Amino acid sequence: MFFSISRDVFVAVVYISPEYSSYNNNDIESIYSILLSDVEKYSSMGDIIIQGDFNAYTNTQLDFIEFDNVTELVNLDDSEYHPDRVLSRNNLDHKHTNNSGKLLLNMCKEAKIRILNGRTIGDLNGQPTCITYNGSSVVDYTLISEELIDSIGYFVVHDFTSLSNHRTISCAMFAKFSSISCDFHKLESLPGKLFLTDEAMV
Repeated sequence: MFFSISRDVFVAVVYISPEYSSYNNNDIESIYSILLSDVEKYSSMGDIIIQGDFNAYTNTQLDFIEFDNVTELVNLDDSEYHPDRVLSRNNLDHKHTNNSGKLLLNMCKEAKIRILNGRTIGDLNGQPTCITYNGSSVVDYTLISEELIDSIGYFVVHDFTSLSNHRTISCAMFAKFSSISCDFHKLESLPGKLFLTDEAMV
């Protein structure tokens, strides 16, 4: 555990075509179903970071289950169920949530992963990630396991460049580098000069 992280972190990069694109030959619900299956599989082994272009409009719809603290309503031991954390999120893109956005939000709720956009130092407003001739939108996201929220140092939507109509996104995670103990042995000093003799060369 070189980074002193208690669990392994699995990273995935995602691209999902726009809903009505000619490239989107697959049923979008099937795509999210496969992604959710993979998230659930790897969540059992560690924490998750997913980053990419989802072509999803989510507005400020919730990516967690509201009023999830059922332990206050029924007699449950706190260790049996961990309710979702209430985490407010901003978004400068006010488009209505599209089908991909709804599926993304449902996946977040089911798998207990959270959107970093609009709720993290570096992007508290929910900056647009895509700028085209007909406007701007938030379609590129970083999603992480809820348990990692406090380990994220920042999330940034970088400046627009001429290379793409999408702005680069990045995030940083806190880590503690473990010191590795080494055994020290005192070595004998080498002589200052070496002399070659006929016997030494035999």
